[in-house]
Amino acid sequence: MKRTYFLLSYLLLFSAAVSAQQRRGYQPSISVGIQVVQPEGEFRDFYTGNPAGISAQLVGPLAGSPILVGVSGAWTSMDSKTEDIYVNVGSDKNGNEYYEDGTMSVKSNNNRYLMVGRLNPFPGGFQLYGDALVGFETFSTKTRIELKDGSSTMAPDKHRHHWDAGATLGWAVGTKIKLSNDLFLEGRFEKLEGGRTTFVDPETIEVTDEGELSFETVQSKTNKWTVQVGISFEF
Repeated sequence: MKRTYFLLSYLLLFSAAVSAQQRRGYQPSISVGIQVVQPEGEFRDFYTGNPAGISAQLVGPLAGSPILVGVSGAWTSMDSKTEDIYVNVGSDKNGNEYYEDGTMSVKSNNNRYLMVGRLNPFPGGFQLYGDALVGFETFSTKTRIELKDGSSTMAPDKHRHHWDAGATLGWAVGTKIKLSNDLFLEGRFEKLEGGRTTFVDPETIEVTDEGELSFETVQSKTNKWTVQVGISFEF
């Protein structure tokens, strides 16, 4: 009998807590945070390091239900370096080529674009949610050449030397803790399965004094997990 009373009391308290939370309703939200990536499997074999960047999610409820849908995007830097080079800026009146001091920036990035399906059972001051994720990601390597002489009118020379894309899907879990009326502290973990994609091996990138770029590419699956810490706004 005592167990029955205890169970009924627990259910009543639980129902009251849920009702109190649901009176506020489910709100659209936007989340922004710093994200760190841990490559797994083949990806870890070919890439050494933990890319870091920025990630964001925008979700909204379906007809006031605990199911939310939206989008997620992430930018992470896989490698970035700047080298001093000599830039050919033209020829003099005698036809002799001349050079000025410049820099070449080489940046390799991984961007992800995902659709989000979220189950968030209880809105309120402390939230736990789970996401299903599907979309695609890109890998690119770009260069930018600039002169060191700030008085020069030469525009920066930009080139994209590599680009590839692949499908990705996975899941995520997260938690939100209210800081003020509409502001939350958020932590998020993602587990992603990436398709076979080609990307530049950062350890093979070389730049000559004249600004010639060379590198090797790697093809592998891009499985990974990520950790995101940031803030979320409900509106």
